[in-house]
Amino acid sequence: MHNKKQISVIYDPKLPRIVSTTSGTLTLDDIQSWSRLLTNEINHNCQKRRFKLLLDAYGFEPTSLCVLKSFHDSLTQNELIAMYCVASAHVHHSRDKMDLLQGQASETLGFFTESTKAYAWLHNVKI
Repeated sequence: MHNKKQISVIYDPKLPRIVSTTSGTLTLDDIQSWSRLLTNEINHNCQKRRFKLLLDAYGFEPTSLCVLKSFHDSLTQNELIAMYCVASAHVHHSRDKMDLLQGQASETLGFFTESTKAYAWLHNVKI
């Protein structure tokens, strides 16, 4: 598991795909920064275009439930994600958590404990 704090959001125009990485022990300020990065990347590269989203939270440990809620709210309340994201893959280190969420999986929503499997699955989703 990652102990080092990492926050990044990168757009890959070839697929088109946004890869978000959050790992380490993150605070509310960290998640707010990540949320701004994600929104800016979508606004700059994906507005009115369909895209795929890979959310790699392997090693992400929120400092509180408030931080976790802010992380989820940033995803579920983002109108551009709701309108233009055609598929999302979620990666987390907790196999139990991913197994639980697997019941919500669909052709456009996947849950994984390995980034390589998430990338491969997302790559095969048609836009």
